[in-house]
Amino acid sequence: MTRVIAFVLSILLLFPLLLIGAAAEGGSDTITANPGDTLTKPTEAPEGKVFAGWAGDGVFLPAGAAYTGEAAVELTAVFVGLFTRSDERLRTETKQGLRFLTDINKADLEVLKTHTEVLFGTYITLAAYVTNANGALTPEALKTAGREGLYVETKTNKFYAETETVGTVAGSIVDIQFQNYYRAFQAAGYIEVTYTDGNKGAVVATPCEPVMLYDMALEAFTDRTDAVDATHPNAVSFGGFSPYTNEGLTYCCNVLDCIVDVRRFHIGGYQQGYQITSDFYGYQPVNYTMGYDMTS
Repeated sequence: MTRVIAFVLSILLLFPLLLIGAAAEGGSDTITANPGDTLTKPTEAPEGKVFAGWAGDGVFLPAGAAYTGEAAVELTAVFVGLFTRSDERLRTETKQGLRFLTDINKADLEVLKTHTEVLFGTYITLAAYVTNANGALTPEALKTAGREGLYVETKTNKFYAETETVGTVAGSIVDIQFQNYYRAFQAAGYIEVTYTDGNKGAVVATPCEPVMLYDMALEAFTDRTDAVDATHPNAVSFGGFSPYTNEGLTYCCNVLDCIVDVRRFHIGGYQQGYQITSDFYGYQPVNYTMGYDMTS
């Protein structure tokens, strides 16, 4: 009986050793991978950066992939600075809607490009769906949350704008349906990469803060000055000078006409319509009638 217990204990003690041998060893940013090792994600990423993969001599693999080389290799974690934000201005050229911008650290990008070709993109969806997916915005996360396919994806191979240190990628959602004018959207920019095992992956930024088309249209419409200046060059028929053209402000009016946000209006009285505050800078709404049902 004693020999049986000793044998069982010896088997149990072997399991931790077997598990350790199946994972790559090393620090959080540099590891030694042996043939057959499964690569794990670094425990931490530098602030504002996203893990892209493990890179070494002729090797570039994601977390979760198995290293299949013939000899041990030292791999270094590749991180890329990515930050997605909503554009401060509405998109009003050609097609109207919301534009989202992802800033990419160019130095990090150059390191990444030594290991893989890249393509840029943006995922866009309703903020409610991101909440369903526990704050993540990827096709996989949305599918798991029961929101499969409910997103817009844009792709590009060039920057929308750039400085010496940052390249900015743009992705837009246009022709937004009127029932979504008062719903919040979120976006997450990404970099598409190809790993040496042949699989493609996406290095995805944290989703931006929610943004609502109605709020953006209201802010755009009221952003006017009495005199022309560097940021308000356009004389508009609505009065004053604007960053936008007449066509852009007309689009804003069309958005505002579809919403009656009672928090922003002075209500005159039962079935007397509503009055617009002076903050709206001359906006003339559709003549809606406000009322209520005493029984409900």
